[in-house]
Amino acid sequence: MMKALNLRLTACCFIGLFLFSLGGNHIVFAQNPVADVESEQLSTTPTLSEDRNIPVVMELFSSQSCVFCPRADRLFGDLLQQPHIIGLNCQVDFFDVKEGSLSKPFCTARQADYMGTLNAGPVYTPQMVLQGQIDVVGYKMDDITEALKKAVTVAPLPLQIVPAEKSGEYMVSPAPDALWENKIIESGEHTILWLALYDKPHDLIIAEGTNKGKNMVYYNVVSALQEIGSWNAEQQETIVTPTITAIHAGFAVIVQDTRNGHILAAGQYETVMQNESVPN
Repeated sequence: MMKALNLRLTACCFIGLFLFSLGGNHIVFAQNPVADVESEQLSTTPTLSEDRNIPVVMELFSSQSCVFCPRADRLFGDLLQQPHIIGLNCQVDFFDVKEGSLSKPFCTARQADYMGTLNAGPVYTPQMVLQGQIDVVGYKMDDITEALKKAVTVAPLPLQIVPAEKSGEYMVSPAPDALWENKIIESGEHTILWLALYDKPHDLIIAEGTNKGKNMVYYNVVSALQEIGSWNAEQQETIVTPTITAIHAGFAVIVQDTRNGHILAAGQYETVMQNESVPN
């Protein structure tokens, strides 16, 4: 059931009280707006230190239909220019467009999982999740700046990804970093490896909805997400075989604790230059 939205500008795109059944779970959406943003201006993009090999996994849950998402998507693109950020733009399908949709059901499912582990409900867009542990409104600059400071203190260990001898295979191993000497990631069925394939930039004009006519460039849109299996702490190397096609810009490998969402290790491999767009 849907309640009428208050039509004033609000901090996030929320829809009315609504239950969305997904794998036995219910996603509960907010009933009321959060905060006015009429006078809010985006400030300077925060900068991470370039001399620290600390990966920051940044997941943006966004939608082409959300009126406040374009500013978050643009900011996300800027943040990708910072060193060591592994950015994944996951377009959800509870807000969607019919023509030129980038949404994936697995993005909605992943955001729902975070709602449980972060106790961050109700679900909203644009939502940014850092390191699987911190969530902020996806365009609120001050909050993102503070979240980035916190993110480097709870950073995943870096993974090194290099092509293997066999074509199409990639070797994933702990990066040559002293941090690994004093850090052990426990094996177990709760410690999962994820492989996320992301696209070259999508440069498009939104065809319908509240953002109709806006020219947007969407970076690192996740088009495939695969659970590889459990992390084996005794195994120093893991082979992954991503199905890379002409639309893909690269992929990320993430080790994540499913009990609390914490990202324990992460790395990425870029196959093309970021300025090469997906053909329309």
